[in-house]
Amino acid sequence: MAATARAEFIMQGFIAGQKLQELLSTLRGLCYAEEKQCSLWELMYKHDIPTVPELQARVYLDEEKPVWVLRYLGRIMNRKDHPATIKSVVDVRTSDNLLNFFSALGYKLDFELIRRGYLFRTSKGITVTVCRIFKLQERHAIDKAQPLDSEQETWVVQLTAVANKEIFEETSTNVVNLLQQLSSVVELTGTQVGQPPPSTVSPSSAAASGAATAPAVAPASGTLGKRAPDTNPNAPR
Repeated sequence: MAATARAEFIMQGFIAGQKLQELLSTLRGLCYAEEKQCSLWELMYKHDIPTVPELQARVYLDEEKPVWVLRYLGRIMNRKDHPATIKSVVDVRTSDNLLNFFSALGYKLDFELIRRGYLFRTSKGITVTVCRIFKLQERHAIDKAQPLDSEQETWVVQLTAVANKEIFEETSTNVVNLLQQLSSVVELTGTQVGQPPPSTVSPSSAAASGAATAPAVAPASGTLGKRAPDTNPNAPR
């Protein structure tokens, strides 16, 4: 079955650690379809040719049989009447050699990070994650991931929903309704899709752009999973 483009609504905010339990309690009352802990590894790849689209690799490390997903990030849709960032996306389930495939196509790693925390899904297809962010000290070395900021307990709250054209308006309304229900606990705004948090860009990207490192958020405890396949088959292991 061919993958088709869909619209993704995305909003993001931040809370301090002392507000975590209040937010989780609120979400448990609203997102009764699913709740679980999550560990999501995200990798963003760019090509030297500016016109070639960016691609993202995603995999939930905590799943019994992790499935790699290739995500194409398309154009941002102009909807000034909606608070969320809305962007076209295409998701394709792949095998675990996805990173080697990116390398063969001439893509280079821009940044990678791990989100660890809580995932909620509503009965209306909206996903809310409440996570701390980890940066990787070495390329793909997820077992050596470190917190972006070990001094602050800041949690990243992300609300997302994916919709095809048949349910676009319905999903749009549902996102706004959930946003209003969460407004007393966390302030969510539209966010730039595919942009790295500070300190997650690769050394080559940082040198090219002059990016500076800055503290952001703290880690959650626990194992991070197995090391992923390296894009260089001759790299030491």
